[in-house]
Amino acid sequence: MVSILPFETSAGYPQKQLFKLNKITYSAFFQRNITAGIYTILIRRVSDEVLLYSGKLVEGFYNDIKNEITKEVLFTLYVKSLDEMEIWII
Repeated sequence: MVSILPFETSAGYPQKQLFKLNKITYSAFFQRNITAGIYTILIRRVSDEVLLYSGKLVEGFYNDIKNEITKEVLFTLYVKSLDEMEIWII
């Protein structure tokens, strides 16, 4: 299954969006440093506010997002396009 993370282009940055995967709700907080040309994302599980991932977004980049205790892969984050903010969860 592939889904695209929600991002409202007209809202600009910073931006927080919610998404649901396997009946679990997550939040994605997007930021952009215009001067440095860097995009970042924070992903948290909403139920307990646990930070699952914090990092820079780079096109073509894959990262497995894991349960912090069991290390089970919850989903994979894939940055398809920064120009269109097309970020997939696989």
